[in-house]
Amino acid sequence: MAVFLEHRHDTGKRVESGAWEFVEGVEMRPRNAATGRVIRWPEQHDEHGIEKNRNCSLRS
Repeated sequence: MAVFLEHRHDTGKRVESGAWEFVEGVEMRPRNAATGRVIRWPEQHDEHGIEKNRNCSLRS
């Protein structure tokens, strides 16, 4: 079983409410690499995949 934790990357900017802006992702720490981290950004991957699919469909 793989356990994923919430991972946040702070942008250093604030939103209108005054809270810090961040990008959400997920993080997994492999058992065989205690200091290793695997970080994924699902929203970014989705956006890039959609853009890539659009670009490919425009080719003739």
